[in-house]
Amino acid sequence: MGQHTTIEDRPEPEVDATVIALLEEADLIAAAAAAADATLKPEEQAPAGANVLSATRRAYLQVIDLALSAVAANGIRRILDTQTVIKVARHVASKKTRNLTDAQVLEFIADNHSFRRSLGGHLFEALDEQNLKTIHNLRKQLGLSEGRFLKLYPEHNRRGLDGVYKGAVRAGEPLFAQHKASANINQLRKAAAKTGKSVRAKTELVILRDVHVGLNEIKGLKRVRHAGPSMTELRAMIDHAADPGAVRRTGAAAVEKFTLKCSVGAAALSGGMSFVLDLRHVRRGEMTAAAAVENALWNGAEAALSTAATGAVTVCTTPLLAAGVSILVESTWIGTTAAAAGLATAGPAVLVIGTGLAVGYGVQQTRRHLRARASAT
Repeated sequence: MGQHTTIEDRPEPEVDATVIALLEEADLIAAAAAAADATLKPEEQAPAGANVLSATRRAYLQVIDLALSAVAANGIRRILDTQTVIKVARHVASKKTRNLTDAQVLEFIADNHSFRRSLGGHLFEALDEQNLKTIHNLRKQLGLSEGRFLKLYPEHNRRGLDGVYKGAVRAGEPLFAQHKASANINQLRKAAAKTGKSVRAKTELVILRDVHVGLNEIKGLKRVRHAGPSMTELRAMIDHAADPGAVRRTGAAAVEKFTLKCSVGAAALSGGMSFVLDLRHVRRGEMTAAAAVENALWNGAEAALSTAATGAVTVCTTPLLAAGVSILVESTWIGTTAAAAGLATAGPAVLVIGTGLAVGYGVQQTRRHLRARASAT
């Protein structure tokens, strides 16, 4: 990778937008569920006193399940991000981290402020390389023109250059990349000036998604390209890795264990809440205790399945979402930064909501089908 770069101090990120979006969906989902029940034929509607939750209560319980799934998805993304930070740290400080465990590498990051500040630039380079490779492989699998991908140079191997583009590089496109994780125009100019004169006209400056600078402000380079994460997202990845209270487990086993814990917790919370809500009806004689237990079991199963499915979807789609953000931010005709920021913010929320609603619908249909068969017999 190229020379050390720094990240400027930014305010701490606000409350996660995924959870906020889920909570704001509650009334909409409740209204939609009520409208759906109203359109059912008389023979399809649940009889009075049946142990099927009302549309409104079912919708609110589903929103709780979605919120729990969002928590699980956020935790999984943090595990994946931490794994990436560890990989980059091992590459940059290979000698110092050679015999260290992953937990010790994170402690090394937390205890070395200067290294932590310089790590941002290297992480930015690694994420850009990863995103371009994902896009390249996806295009190849779809039978499209493969396009280019980035191959980073070994550490400090090229002055002023971080990597070279490989694959199908079109005529007129830059051949080399120089990354800079900073919004300071003077630092961006210095980064461009470090590039050798013989390759400067073939090099593009790669900057963060939310940094605004024009080619006229960076003299001599081929072009300026926005890529991947924002300053806040990049800083949050490193701050979380350096947080002593953060989870220190990484890898596929950590993701599976975390997903299992979240699924069990979601089942217990959702099932318990369903039973508590039904106690009032049991006391009034409007519902039997067995019906309340059945409701709790079904809602617990739905919460567990929704959380587990969301975890699997998060693992599979996180690289694709990051690549999609890179495609949008690099485009000059799709809304660029605004579209990329929208996908980065709303993409995870849409996946959580879509997965949760699909699982919830499947569970409800299964329950209706089993109830119909039991009634028929």
